[in-house]
Amino acid sequence: MKDLPAARAAYTHGATMRGLLLAAVPAGYTTADYPTSYDKDFDPNAVLPNAKFPAPAKGLLNVAFGGLMLQAGGGEGMLTASIWATSSTGQLEECVPGSCEVVTVDGVSVEVRTWSDEGGRHISATRRLTGGWLSVIASQGLATGGTETPLDGAQNRHPRVKPALPVLPFTTQQIAALALNPAMLQFP
Repeated sequence: MKDLPAARAAYTHGATMRGLLLAAVPAGYTTADYPTSYDKDFDPNAVLPNAKFPAPAKGLLNVAFGGLMLQAGGGEGMLTASIWATSSTGQLEECVPGSCEVVTVDGVSVEVRTWSDEGGRHISATRRLTGGWLSVIASQGLATGGTETPLDGAQNRHPRVKPALPVLPFTTQQIAALALNPAMLQFP
Protein backbone atom coordinates (compact mmCIF):
# COMPACT_ATOMS: atom_id res chain seq x y z
CA MET A 1 0.00 0.00 0.00
CA LYS A 2 1.33 3.43 -0.94
CA ASP A 3 1.72 6.25 1.56
CA LEU A 4 -1.39 8.41 1.67
CA PRO A 5 -1.06 11.93 0.27
CA ALA A 6 -2.18 14.79 2.49
CA ALA A 7 -5.67 16.29 2.28
CA ARG A 8 -4.36 19.67 1.08
CA ALA A 9 -5.24 21.93 -1.83
CA ALA A 10 -6.03 25.49 -2.81
CA TYR A 11 -9.70 26.10 -3.48
CA THR A 12 -8.75 27.06 -7.05
CA HIS A 13 -7.84 23.38 -7.61
CA GLY A 14 -11.59 22.86 -7.92
CA ALA A 15 -11.35 24.06 -11.54
CA THR A 16 -9.03 21.13 -12.35
CA MET A 17 -11.38 18.74 -10.54
CA ARG A 18 -14.36 20.13 -12.48
CA GLY A 19 -12.47 19.65 -15.76
CA LEU A 20 -11.83 15.99 -14.93
CA LEU A 21 -15.51 15.52 -14.09
CA LEU A 22 -16.57 17.23 -17.32
CA ALA A 23 -14.36 14.89 -19.36
CA ALA A 24 -16.23 11.92 -17.85
CA VAL A 25 -19.75 13.10 -18.77
CA PRO A 26 -21.13 11.01 -21.65
CA ALA A 27 -22.59 12.47 -24.83
CA GLY A 28 -26.24 13.49 -24.62
CA TYR A 29 -25.95 15.32 -21.28
CA THR A 30 -25.73 19.06 -20.85
CA THR A 31 -23.79 20.44 -17.93
CA ALA A 32 -23.60 23.58 -15.84
CA ASP A 33 -20.96 24.39 -13.23
CA TYR A 34 -22.28 24.00 -9.71
CA PRO A 35 -22.05 27.56 -8.34
CA THR A 36 -19.62 28.16 -5.50
CA SER A 37 -18.74 31.24 -3.51
CA TYR A 38 -16.60 32.19 -0.52
CA ASP A 39 -16.22 35.02 1.95
CA LYS A 40 -14.68 38.25 0.62
CA ASP A 41 -11.61 37.87 2.87
CA PHE A 42 -10.95 34.29 1.76
CA ASP A 43 -7.93 33.72 -0.49
CA PRO A 44 -8.89 30.93 -2.96
CA ASN A 45 -5.20 30.52 -3.90
CA ALA A 46 -4.11 29.69 -0.34
CA VAL A 47 -3.32 26.03 0.24
CA LEU A 48 -5.56 24.65 2.97
CA PRO A 49 -5.49 23.62 5.71
CA ASN A 50 -3.15 26.33 6.98
CA ALA A 51 -2.63 28.44 10.12
CA LYS A 52 -5.59 30.72 9.35
CA PHE A 53 -7.89 27.85 8.34
CA PRO A 54 -6.66 24.72 10.16
CA ALA A 55 -8.24 21.30 9.83
CA PRO A 56 -10.93 21.27 12.53
CA ALA A 57 -10.80 18.84 15.43
CA LYS A 58 -14.57 18.42 15.43
CA GLY A 59 -15.71 18.82 11.89
CA LEU A 60 -14.56 19.13 8.30
CA LEU A 61 -12.91 21.73 6.10
CA ASN A 62 -13.70 21.56 2.39
CA VAL A 63 -10.37 22.54 0.82
CA ALA A 64 -11.33 22.04 -2.84
CA PHE A 65 -14.61 21.41 -4.66
CA GLY A 66 -15.61 20.84 -8.26
CA GLY A 67 -19.20 20.20 -9.21
CA LEU A 68 -21.41 19.85 -12.25
CA MET A 69 -25.14 19.85 -12.65
CA LEU A 70 -26.16 17.30 -15.31
CA GLN A 71 -29.32 17.61 -17.40
CA ALA A 72 -30.97 15.15 -19.78
CA GLY A 73 -34.48 13.94 -20.55
CA GLY A 74 -36.04 16.72 -18.46
CA GLY A 75 -34.18 15.56 -15.34
CA GLU A 76 -31.27 16.86 -13.35
CA GLY A 77 -28.47 15.16 -11.44
CA MET A 78 -25.08 16.07 -10.09
CA LEU A 79 -21.43 14.99 -10.26
CA THR A 80 -19.07 16.37 -7.60
CA ALA A 81 -15.54 15.98 -6.28
CA SER A 82 -14.38 17.33 -2.90
CA ILE A 83 -11.23 17.20 -0.82
CA TRP A 84 -12.08 17.25 2.88
CA ALA A 85 -9.65 17.92 5.75
CA THR A 86 -10.07 17.09 9.43
CA SER A 87 -7.76 16.61 12.39
CA SER A 88 -10.02 14.06 14.07
CA THR A 89 -10.12 10.37 13.39
CA GLY A 90 -13.21 8.30 12.77
CA GLN A 91 -14.92 10.78 10.41
CA LEU A 92 -15.33 8.08 7.75
CA GLU A 93 -17.33 4.90 8.10
CA GLU A 94 -15.42 1.66 7.77
CA CYS A 95 -15.91 -0.15 4.47
CA VAL A 96 -18.16 -3.07 5.40
CA PRO A 97 -18.55 -5.81 2.77
CA GLY A 98 -22.05 -5.78 1.34
CA SER A 99 -22.41 -2.00 1.66
CA CYS A 100 -19.01 -1.01 0.31
CA GLU A 101 -16.43 -2.35 -2.14
CA VAL A 102 -12.70 -1.56 -2.06
CA VAL A 103 -11.14 -1.00 -5.49
CA THR A 104 -7.32 -0.94 -5.61
CA VAL A 105 -5.23 0.11 -8.61
CA ASP A 106 -1.43 0.39 -8.43
CA GLY A 107 -1.52 0.29 -4.62
CA VAL A 108 -4.10 3.09 -4.31
CA SER A 109 -7.49 2.17 -2.86
CA VAL A 110 -10.91 3.79 -3.00
CA GLU A 111 -14.07 2.73 -1.21
CA VAL A 112 -17.11 2.58 -3.48
CA ARG A 113 -20.66 2.76 -2.15
CA THR A 114 -24.04 2.80 -3.90
CA TRP A 115 -27.45 3.68 -2.50
CA SER A 116 -30.87 4.90 -3.53
CA ASP A 117 -33.16 7.46 -1.95
CA GLU A 118 -35.82 9.98 -3.02
CA GLY A 119 -33.21 11.58 -5.29
CA GLY A 120 -32.60 8.33 -7.19
CA ARG A 121 -29.43 6.25 -7.44
CA HIS A 122 -26.09 7.49 -6.08
CA ILE A 123 -22.49 6.27 -6.36
CA SER A 124 -19.63 7.51 -4.21
CA ALA A 125 -15.93 6.73 -4.31
CA THR A 126 -13.83 7.78 -1.33
CA ARG A 127 -10.04 7.90 -1.34
CA ARG A 128 -8.58 8.15 2.15
CA LEU A 129 -5.85 10.75 2.57
CA THR A 130 -3.64 11.76 5.49
CA GLY A 131 -5.85 14.15 7.45
CA GLY A 132 -8.97 13.67 5.35
CA TRP A 133 -10.25 12.24 2.08
CA LEU A 134 -11.25 12.85 -1.52
CA SER A 135 -14.82 12.01 -2.45
CA VAL A 136 -16.38 11.75 -5.90
CA ILE A 137 -20.17 11.44 -5.93
CA ALA A 138 -22.60 10.93 -8.81
CA SER A 139 -26.29 11.50 -8.09
CA GLN A 140 -29.17 10.65 -10.41
CA GLY A 141 -31.26 13.39 -8.85
CA LEU A 142 -31.36 15.90 -6.04
CA ALA A 143 -33.26 15.43 -2.81
CA THR A 144 -36.73 16.95 -3.02
CA GLY A 145 -36.62 18.74 0.33
CA GLY A 146 -33.70 21.07 -0.38
CA THR A 147 -33.65 24.74 -1.16
CA GLU A 148 -30.97 26.73 -2.89
CA THR A 149 -29.62 30.08 -1.83
CA PRO A 150 -29.27 32.23 -4.95
CA LEU A 151 -25.98 33.98 -5.65
CA ASP A 152 -27.51 37.25 -4.38
CA GLY A 153 -27.82 35.63 -0.95
CA ALA A 154 -31.62 35.92 -0.71
CA GLN A 155 -33.08 32.73 0.74
CA ASN A 156 -35.26 30.81 -1.67
CA ARG A 157 -38.33 29.78 0.32
CA HIS A 158 -39.64 27.60 -2.49
CA PRO A 159 -37.79 24.31 -2.93
CA ARG A 160 -36.31 23.85 -6.37
CA VAL A 161 -37.48 20.42 -7.39
CA LYS A 162 -36.68 18.90 -10.75
CA PRO A 163 -37.12 15.27 -11.67
CA ALA A 164 -34.10 13.01 -11.53
CA LEU A 165 -32.17 12.01 -14.63
CA PRO A 166 -33.83 9.08 -16.43
CA VAL A 167 -30.75 6.98 -15.54
CA LEU A 168 -27.50 7.62 -13.68
CA PRO A 169 -25.01 7.75 -16.58
CA PHE A 170 -22.03 6.39 -14.64
CA THR A 171 -20.87 3.00 -13.42
CA THR A 172 -19.16 2.30 -10.12
CA GLN A 173 -15.96 1.67 -12.10
CA GLN A 174 -16.11 5.14 -13.71
CA ILE A 175 -16.61 6.91 -10.39
CA ALA A 176 -13.81 4.84 -8.81
CA ALA A 177 -11.51 5.77 -11.73
CA LEU A 178 -12.20 9.47 -11.15
CA ALA A 179 -11.30 9.14 -7.45
CA LEU A 180 -8.16 7.17 -8.36
CA ASN A 181 -7.00 9.79 -10.88
CA PRO A 182 -3.89 11.47 -9.38
CA ALA A 183 -4.87 14.79 -11.01
CA MET A 184 -7.84 14.99 -8.61
CA LEU A 185 -5.27 15.80 -5.93
CA GLN A 186 -3.28 19.01 -6.17
CA PHE A 187 -0.41 17.36 -4.27
CA PRO A 188 -0.46 13.62 -5.16
